[in-house]
Amino acid sequence: MEENNSDKALREKATERIAAAEPETPRGAADGPEKPVPDAVVRPHGPATPRFRFPSVGDLLALLGVFVVCQLVAWVVSLLCGVRMPDAGGAPLTPEQQQQTGVFVAVNYAVSMTLMILATLLYRRLRGGTRRIARFSLRGFNPAILLWGLVMMLAASIVIDPLLALLPAPPDATGRGLWALVTVVVLAPVLEELLCRGILLESLRARYGVITALWASSLFFAVMHLHVTLAVNALVLGLILGFIYLRTDSLYATILLHGFNNAIAMTLLLFGMESLTLSELLPNRTLYACVYVLALAVFALAAWRMMSRVRLLREQEKNRPAA
Repeated sequence: MEENNSDKALREKATERIAAAEPETPRGAADGPEKPVPDAVVRPHGPATPRFRFPSVGDLLALLGVFVVCQLVAWVVSLLCGVRMPDAGGAPLTPEQQQQTGVFVAVNYAVSMTLMILATLLYRRLRGGTRRIARFSLRGFNPAILLWGLVMMLAASIVIDPLLALLPAPPDATGRGLWALVTVVVLAPVLEELLCRGILLESLRARYGVITALWASSLFFAVMHLHVTLAVNALVLGLILGFIYLRTDSLYATILLHGFNNAIAMTLLLFGMESLTLSELLPNRTLYACVYVLALAVFALAAWRMMSRVRLLREQEKNRPAA
């Protein structure tokens, strides 16, 4: 009996030495090699960050198609509601017809943009986009940033004025009256900023970073305007508003600035000055040259500061831990 106990003790010691000599099997090794986490990607200069499928280039093109469909649906809804665009037979619209046009545009725009935002949210959810819709920081009410945005928009409009003068004039299709004013100054800033600077820029930012998000959302915003002259102006405006959004993390600032820009355009339209260029408003060539050079210098300096800030934001996001 004593001998058997001695053999048993020897066997236990030998088993312990063998176990200590063998490397420990990693947990989960019996199930095969560890699978990569599909929802994360490791950046070369920072920690893992979320990766989303939406939006790809194909997604953005598909959304432009959705935008056209929403325009057609809104047109049908307007007709069913008895709201129609007046037909003057080529003659100038009367004040009453301009009022009617304003009502038609208001109904058409409200329906089409509401459908577009809802369709974009649904499409983004199905395609696996980020859950964030927009940011609404109180920094959006910073007077210094708002003033900078106003100066930048004014300088940019002067700089691109010679280019816009070479392009065809956009049609006057907004109408007149209270409904036209509400559409241009209230509805358009709120709905377009929610779509372009909110949903799309945030989704692009989560997948590609701030620089691609800024340019791609601005291009989408430009194409939405469906006219080459309006698109060029919208591209520049979209870059400025996109930067303001990235700078403040708030749609408040971009909605206010967008509304102010549209209010100026509506004022020029009411006074019949929408097609006048700066050179026509300032017939003195010396004065025009001085104003243009000053605007160009302000625009160049602001653009340089803007891109420097965007690069800084990109570096900060690279080094930010994943949420």
